[in-house]
Amino acid sequence: MIQARAFHVIDENGVDRVRMSDLGIRYLDENGTGRVAMNDVGIGYQDENGDIRAAVDADGIWYMDENRTIRAAMSAKGVGVTDDNGTIRARVEADGIGYWDENENLVWRTPER
Repeated sequence: MIQARAFHVIDENGVDRVRMSDLGIRYLDENGTGRVAMNDVGIGYQDENGDIRAAVDADGIWYMDENRTIRAAMSAKGVGVTDDNGTIRARVEADGIGYWDENENLVWRTPER
């Protein structure tokens, strides 16, 4: 029997590449920077700077740009896309599709059913 509180996979250079514990599973790159984590909250992907760029959790799926601004999201409410400032520009919902300008003014929307 093997008992442990955690497991680490270490590469030939002595760098942790995978860590498994009661907190979840974390994959690290060749520099030891966390890149993907899976835990009881969800799954997250980090870039080479350690910034979260994509996540899947109970609320939906999110993609963030290099400035940590949510650029695309999919949830029970629908699918939305934002501009560089995080302003919603297009959204697909159960009742239709809409497009907004940079000042959050509705430009176009599909007709109501």
